[in-house]
Amino acid sequence: MAELGVTVKPAAGHTVFASLSRHFRGPNVDELAYASADLHPQRGRTSELGWRFEPGPRVQFSLTGFEIANRDEIYFGVDPATLQPYNQI
Repeated sequence: MAELGVTVKPAAGHTVFASLSRHFRGPNVDELAYASADLHPQRGRTSELGWRFEPGPRVQFSLTGFEIANRDEIYFGVDPATLQPYNQI
């Protein structure tokens, strides 16, 4: 896991921010109970870019865009051959 972020105030009342992160999630105990043989942790990355405007002490506007991309996402599915439900990637 890693995370990198930056915040910049280019002018009074304006803030620009960005972040990048990498993450993983291992299968939990319930997911391992009915699992495919190749079940392993999912990995992903998140990127974020935004702008914040504060025209006064009680008002704030914010706009943020983000993207999340997961690889080998763990999900619950059904084997089409046996109709047996199990967790898979």
